[in-house]
Amino acid sequence: MGSTQSPKRCNLSVDTFEALAKIRVNLRYHSHQKAVVNGKPIRRRHAHMHTNAEPGINIDTATDLEANFAWAPPLAPQTQNIDDDLVGPDS
Repeated sequence: MGSTQSPKRCNLSVDTFEALAKIRVNLRYHSHQKAVVNGKPIRRRHAHMHTNAEPGINIDTATDLEANFAWAPPLAPQTQNIDDDLVGPDS
C-alpha cells in the first residue's frame, strides 16, 4: 500500500505502536469517565450534530428561503425566448 504506517515507510517499531495504542486507550478512558461525571452524552445517537435546542425546522427561516431563494441550473438558457438561443453567427 505504501501508506505512512507501512513497514516500508514507517520508522516506528511494533513496541512503539503498542505504547501509542495504550496511551490512546488510556486517554479515551479518562475522557469517557469525565463525560460521565459531567453528565454529558456518552455516545452519538446520530451521524450528524444537532445545533438547536428544540427539534424541527425554523418556520420563519424556511418561509424566507421559499420566498427569496432563486436557483438557476448551470445549463439553463439565459433568455426566455428559445429563438434567441438558437441564433448562430451566420444570421
